[in-house]
Amino acid sequence: MRSLSPWQKKILSKRTLIIGLLVAVMVALFIIRADRQISLEQVYEVVARDVEQAVQLTGEVAAVNQVNLAFDTSGTIAQRFVEQGETVAAGDLLLELDYAAQSAELAQANGSLAAAQSNVALAQASLERSQAALDLIRAQNRGADTTRLSAAERLENTKAQQAILVANAYAELLNNDIAAYLTSDSRALESPIVSGSYQGDQAGTYSIEFYRSGAGTGVSARYTGMETGTITFDNFGVPGPLGSRGLFVTLPASGQSGTYANTTWEVVVPNIRSASYQSRLSAYTSAKQTQTAALQSAQANFDLLEAQEQSGQQIVSVSTAQEAQAAAAVGEARAVLAQRTAAVAQAAAAVAGVQSRIEDARIRAPFAGVIARLNATVGETVSVGTSLVTLITEEQYEVRVSVPEIDVAKVKVGDAAKVRLDIYGADAEWDGLVTNIELVETQVSGVPVYESLIVILNPDERMRVGMNARARILLAAERDVTAVPASYVIQQDNTAQVLVRQGDRLVEDRMVELGILGTDSFYYVRSGLTVGDILVKPTK
Repeated sequence: MRSLSPWQKKILSKRTLIIGLLVAVMVALFIIRADRQISLEQVYEVVARDVEQAVQLTGEVAAVNQVNLAFDTSGTIAQRFVEQGETVAAGDLLLELDYAAQSAELAQANGSLAAAQSNVALAQASLERSQAALDLIRAQNRGADTTRLSAAERLENTKAQQAILVANAYAELLNNDIAAYLTSDSRALESPIVSGSYQGDQAGTYSIEFYRSGAGTGVSARYTGMETGTITFDNFGVPGPLGSRGLFVTLPASGQSGTYANTTWEVVVPNIRSASYQSRLSAYTSAKQTQTAALQSAQANFDLLEAQEQSGQQIVSVSTAQEAQAAAAVGEARAVLAQRTAAVAQAAAAVAGVQSRIEDARIRAPFAGVIARLNATVGETVSVGTSLVTLITEEQYEVRVSVPEIDVAKVKVGDAAKVRLDIYGADAEWDGLVTNIELVETQVSGVPVYESLIVILNPDERMRVGMNARARILLAAERDVTAVPASYVIQQDNTAQVLVRQGDRLVEDRMVELGILGTDSFYYVRSGLTVGDILVKPTK
């Protein structure tokens, strides 16, 4: 082998050095590139958090009830009864126009009504007089009935009815607080109890004599007077029959401490010692007097008809003419009354019309609330329909929102909501409840939305009508669960997996089971991950 010259050795040495330097640079560049690639990877440490599905909506605050009020007639404002911010009750008078002209008209209409009502009263009195005259003629000519046969029937019915009334009154008298009274001595014994209902039709007295016997109570009794017989008292408190007319006698339980033997008692029917005896006697006497008067009246009516029947056709003809004339007078009086009654209705309608025009000159509160706006000055002339008062319900607010078509199927009446107002930021939040979702869409810039209402459940003084609001309607929620961003999940063929870092260089593909996807794009992971795992974000 030919040896190299010194200058060749020098050149070879430089070439080797250059190649080595190039290799070193390439290795360094590779290492730097690898480290840079690792540093550029996006990673996420798995934590436990809440995952919520919600519909986010924007809207504005409104009063649950809000109305703009105006006059139904034009005129000059005469009085203002409220101030802005004042609380009013339903029906309270708020504003009033000058209605002096209508007041004069109302006074005139009321005068006409009073006159018409007076005429009706006169016509009514005239009709009553005519009717009374007709009734008198009919009574004189025919009696209370139109035929002698019906009068005879009425007489018999009266007799039967009055007999029943008198019999009932007499039965009440006989059964007046029937009681037993001691007649033999003054022993301190409780009176035997007399019960039942006396069925006899005669007054009288029972005399009851007690004697010793082998009965359970130690005594029996014999009675005389209206009936005769004996009573065996085997037990205290158990009634024994006193004769056959519905009365019973009972020895009270308190009688066990003494003895009824050798005592005599008296039961009088009716009980004239009773405090109610006189009133029942008066009722019986009155019933008999009423019976006598009713029978006399019915008999007189029958006798009158019978006498007319015997007096011949001439009296009947005269009676018929008198009745026809009286009936014509009644018909005429009725016609006058109808005419004047119509005049009253017409006058009352005129009064109502004037009162309605006066009421049109007033603004009243249709419901209880707060005067939110008042644009009215006394002396100001206003026209029909000009809004002067805005009335809202006090501390009752709702948020009016528009639900997009894509979300309307997710929301339902009764869903809970959280409401924030832009002016207060995230530091203030109110509870809400969805109370209404319109069934028909509204087009907003060509997009269908559904107007809906969210009632505020805990309103306070910070709220004002018209404030911008944001509502969050919660659809589903998982609390304190394993969750990962959706961008770290690879989904394909109904499976889901994530890339889990193992050490500094290795990455593991791991299958996971997913739950709900939150509105903030975090998945609830049911299984496959634990808190603290480091995920690598997949690249395209």
